Amino acid sequence: MFVVLGASGNTGKVVAETLLSQKRNVRVVVRDAAKGQAWKEAGADVSIADVEDGAALKRAFSGAEGAYVLLPPNFSSTQVRVDNNRRASTIAAAIEAAGVPHVVMLSSIGAQQPHGTGPVLGLRDAEATFTRGRAAATFVRAAYLMENWGGALFAVAQGVLPTFLLADKAIPLVATRDVGTAAARLLAEGGSGKRVIELAGPREYSPRLFGKVTIRSGVGRLTSKRSSRHSSGNDVASRRRDPPMKPRHAAFAALDPFFELVQRGLSGLVDGDHYFDTIAENAIFEFRYDFPGWPQRIEGRDALMALYLGYGDNIVLHRAESLVVHRCDDGRVVVLEYDVHGRVVASGAAYDNRFVSILTVENRKIVRWRDYMDSLSAMRALSTKL
Repeated sequence: MFVVLGASGNTGKVVAETLLSQKRNVRVVVRDAAKGQAWKEAGADVSIADVEDGAALKRAFSGAEGAYVLLPPNFSSTQVRVDNNRRASTIAAAIEAAGVPHVVMLSSIGAQQPHGTGPVLGLRDAEATFTRGRAAATFVRAAYLMENWGGALFAVAQGVLPTFLLADKAIPLVATRDVGTAAARLLAEGGSGKRVIELAGPREYSPRLFGKVTIRSGVGRLTSKRSSRHSSGNDVASRRRDPPMKPRHAAFAALDPFFELVQRGLSGLVDGDHYFDTIAENAIFEFRYDFPGWPQRIEGRDALMALYLGYGDNIVLHRAESLVVHRCDDGRVVVLEYDVHGRVVASGAAYDNRFVSILTVENRKIVRWRDYMDSLSAMRALSTKL
């Protein structure tokens, strides 16, 4: 018997279907009994359990010769890494208690890095948790999932691809079907000890090439000319103002107008000479918009700095203005309204956007940041010319 968590998702569904097609006994774990009906009809055993329910998971894993596990998204969490650590520990404890001999866990490339990877740090923690267990563990470190582009395909028909990724930077990609097929094979083969499998497609794609391939496949048609890349070095140098920027923040110069605006808005409420100095080490950032290649939640100052490190490769801000500040709860909660203006490096197009940022301040440091913006303006400006 093989047990599959996340059978309602993209990879878990393929794992269960693949094993069933091989006439193997499969038990799927779902939270909603209604979603289990189709699996029963397909010949699978169904167990109802939540990843937070250790007792239910132990029952679900009972008698299994192998299990496919993952950490499903939890968009309501206010402390993602902490919550994911708890969920991983609950799953691992249930695996241990049920005596499952082999686990295949969905992880991500970059999980070997100790910092600077944002949400992937939670998968690094989960790998460590399962490494300590008695069960053999196979960690499938998948590349950037091709399905992540799904939210941008609406624009490909117009010859553009909205993305925050570098237009001509090729990255490894993999389809969720390939991930699920590989995980099913690894389960069927069994395992011993702890091992890592890095999974990627046969070639790397840049956003521009991905868009062109998508067009050729019939999704859309090419309507725009290739754009030229312009250097932003002179613009960056011309915006450096007093007080002098610390050398360790020089890589973020493209965001200077934004940094300085925030400093004005929080004057007297936070400590620190630079924007990053005002942020607590474990601060939580939520980006309340859905934009391909941009996370919706990250944890920690280091993760934020890693996220912003390549900002100047895409956009250079010239000014930030129209600041409106609302202070609530004696300055503990601050709402900033503002506009930013700049240009897109790849095309030279104007970039104009409006933001509302809601901040929570504790002990004179920013501990939480919730961001809202005009997503349509961003997509129009950042659309990659195909």
